[in-house]
Amino acid sequence: MATGSNISSDTCSICTEHFNQPKLLPCFHTFCLECLQQFVSSSSKDGQFLCPLCRYQVTLPEVGVTGFQTNFYIEARAEKQGHSGGECCGVCEQRATHSCRECEIMLCDTCTKGHRIVPVSRSHLLINLSDSSTEKTFLSKQTFCEKHKDEKLRFYCLPCSKMICRDCKHTNHEGHKTKDIADVVEEARTSLTKTKVELEMFKAKIEKSIGNINENSTNMSKHIKDVKEEINKLADSLVVMINKARRIEIDRVTDIDKTHEKKYSDEQCRLTQRKCFLQSQIDRTDAMLKDGLECDVLTADSEMKQRLAEIQKEQQLDSDFDSKSLNISDIPPVTPGVLDVVRCAVRNVMTHVFPISRKPTSLKVLETFFDAGSTVHSICLTKSLNILSVQGKDCHVCLFKESLSPILTFRVSLDKVISEGVHGVIEKHNKDNPDNKIPADDYTNLKKPFPYKDTNNNGDTCWVIKEHNWVGIQTASGDIRTLTFNPFAEPGQEFRPLDVCWGNNQEVYIVDGETHMIIVYSLQGGFQNSIITTNEMYDLTPTAVAMNTNGNLVVGDAYGVISIYRID
Repeated sequence: MATGSNISSDTCSICTEHFNQPKLLPCFHTFCLECLQQFVSSSSKDGQFLCPLCRYQVTLPEVGVTGFQTNFYIEARAEKQGHSGGECCGVCEQRATHSCRECEIMLCDTCTKGHRIVPVSRSHLLINLSDSSTEKTFLSKQTFCEKHKDEKLRFYCLPCSKMICRDCKHTNHEGHKTKDIADVVEEARTSLTKTKVELEMFKAKIEKSIGNINENSTNMSKHIKDVKEEINKLADSLVVMINKARRIEIDRVTDIDKTHEKKYSDEQCRLTQRKCFLQSQIDRTDAMLKDGLECDVLTADSEMKQRLAEIQKEQQLDSDFDSKSLNISDIPPVTPGVLDVVRCAVRNVMTHVFPISRKPTSLKVLETFFDAGSTVHSICLTKSLNILSVQGKDCHVCLFKESLSPILTFRVSLDKVISEGVHGVIEKHNKDNPDNKIPADDYTNLKKPFPYKDTNNNGDTCWVIKEHNWVGIQTASGDIRTLTFNPFAEPGQEFRPLDVCWGNNQEVYIVDGETHMIIVYSLQGGFQNSIITTNEMYDLTPTAVAMNTNGNLVVGDAYGVISIYRID
């Protein structure tokens, strides 16, 4: 399909030759009469066809292609360019300054004036052959009233939106508000100029979208290649055991590649057509502003306002093309012989390249604890299901037994809690404060005793790698995984893990401070889903998480609120 605009060009985009009997379509693209006839005969359906350039749907006139308006601007411009400048007047043989398109005769200045006076030729279209920059337009044509043949159209009737003569003004349009045509034309030119600016803005947005598609298409191709290489590397490392898994995943990548390639291609084609259509509107506006006759400028102003309204409506209804920002990370090392781990790694790579689109789960709150107005850094659970929280700018360790207020609070450095654990700092507190001890049942055998780190009953460990904004997982068998992204995030959102904990089924709960989500990762199945914590009284932004022996999720937030949620 041809692209671009040919309003100001002297060649037809179908035959690539100079125009021969140029015909102007409603979308303002021009083609040779014969070229257009051949195109319409092979592509029209039910009296309609699509413009070869911008795919705008055009209705065929009753008389066929010949019924389209002739683009006399292109013909006149070609005729002017074809003159050498030394031709003689066809009447008096003086140096010609104009050409009459209807009479096909050259005229000097004197004969041109006479041509404009004689009734039979006074409405003819004249082409100015002069190269003088003082000429506003190279076309001129006098317009006369159809009813009062000798009267020029001098006024514009505002209520009737019509050009009228002096006699019409005092008869049929008496009492109507009118303006001189020259004034109305200037207003129309100003309006057209504003319309052009808006059209150019839409065109710029289309160009930006096309650029984004091209960039994402290139990234997608690169990531598809990288994914195939990683899958093959993993599959080859296990030879016979994973040949079947390798074929399945490679086929899956290939299918997705084809789907995305078609999606990008279709969207790029659609936007290119839209850009072409917008360019034709802009070029048409430029042509009218530069060389348009008064009556054509008025008509164009009305047409372009309507066309702009259509474009604005389409823009509102048009959904943005959903292209994700794709980044592939290193795949964690895999221990040979562990097929489930390999399958999980492959699945995680696929999820990273093609982000998951899934509605977050909303949990039901069972109980809400103390609001201290300070960020909860970490949560520990005692044997009796009491809650120990590490929170606040100055860092306090708080013990909760009821949904009222903490029964004990003491200040301690967050670094000490991270290095020595909650158990260690409580032992030191009890030693230094014998009259204000924390009972042994409330700090021995703690579930998740270290901030940002947790170990389950199997000996598997998960932790937040603060310096990289990653989450590390190491199983008791020695397998190590690194989670570097949130597949449930929107494009442009970074992964910022704040805290982690183990669930009761070998899954890890991760608090993402960027999306305010809690995401769930399974050792067997990879990323599972995302969770949004809600509370009728608070707009929660989770910062810490732990799971008690009853399988309920305990969540602390940036304002000191601690809530317990049921996991279904």
